Amino acid sequence: MKKRIFFLNDIQDMWLFNNLLQGGDEILYNTTGKITSPHHALKFLGANFKLTSWRELGKDYVRYIDKCDAFITKECHPFTGLDVSLDTRTSPSPLKDKTYSISWVGESAATNFNKDCRNDIRGKFRYHFVDPLLVPLYTRLGLKEGIIPNNPKYYFLNGLNRKKACQLLGLDNNKKYITILVTRTHKPTSNEIKILDHLIQYCNHNDIGIIFKTKIKYHNFYRENIKHQYFFSGDQMRFHQTLALMLISNFTVGFSTSASIEAELMSTPFISLWKHERHDKEFDVSTQSLEFFYENFDKVTRLSGNNMSYRMAQSENTFIVKNDPVYEYNRIKDDLDLFLQSATVRTQFPKFEVHPLWKEIY
Repeated sequence: MKKRIFFLNDIQDMWLFNNLLQGGDEILYNTTGKITSPHHALKFLGANFKLTSWRELGKDYVRYIDKCDAFITKECHPFTGLDVSLDTRTSPSPLKDKTYSISWVGESAATNFNKDCRNDIRGKFRYHFVDPLLVPLYTRLGLKEGIIPNNPKYYFLNGLNRKKACQLLGLDNNKKYITILVTRTHKPTSNEIKILDHLIQYCNHNDIGIIFKTKIKYHNFYRENIKHQYFFSGDQMRFHQTLALMLISNFTVGFSTSASIEAELMSTPFISLWKHERHDKEFDVSTQSLEFFYENFDKVTRLSGNNMSYRMAQSENTFIVKNDPVYEYNRIKDDLDLFLQSATVRTQFPKFEVHPLWKEIY
């Protein structure tokens, strides 16, 4: 039997691993000052998995991990995080050949995002699994071998239809819903508030329930400002709430969130509200196509200090509202209504291939 060790840098990393973990697998967990630090969930984790504290291993952690057959982690942690030295972050990993790395939403594709070289995965993985839309970003970095256009965070959706998904979420399968995703770094503009009011009125007129979905670390941020009937705090460890919610929703509204990328792969209608980013002073938003981001991703993330992957969702399935006079409410209202009319309850759910490479570790 092959020995697997999963590195949990954040409790939310469980959403990447949930369909890969098996009872008895070992979790090597970090302890941080975040509310989402894994050490807060040891009782939950310890019920099914062997737990080992990474910090308690100290300098012996490389030798300890080397005893396993496969090391599964997010963005090549711990060799890419600020908990290790700069030399470690900028050097190849001694466990490269055992490392199966999974990307969240392309943080490691922006080498200039942080000057401290965090998330530099070069020379640190055997395979790196990433959403297909983001693969060209890695190609431009010279990372071609081992970049896999497939992400395990979607695998759990394969076992769901709408009825099962609603049961999982505690919702009524016979009702219609939309989901609103807020971001603390994005304070809605007056124009976006008008658009939100329009969407809420649309839902009220069409008997569509409004779901307000936030993150654990955001607490009740902006909750009182948006009328809604259902609230999800993001504290579910067993599955990725946002993915399940987007799947059962007529459409999703997101404030500068990379959930737009996930909606693209899931073919879920998404209204993407773009906040003003610092790089917009240098590059007009009208020029920022998908091809623009493939060419300039490193530069714009450095200028803005943010992961710009949320702007790469630009298919016809995504209705974009940019921070620009062209997108004023009165100008886009008719196009928005057409988009809303086409966004209905889905009867067919997409399936996500479980990549055959994972068979190597079982």
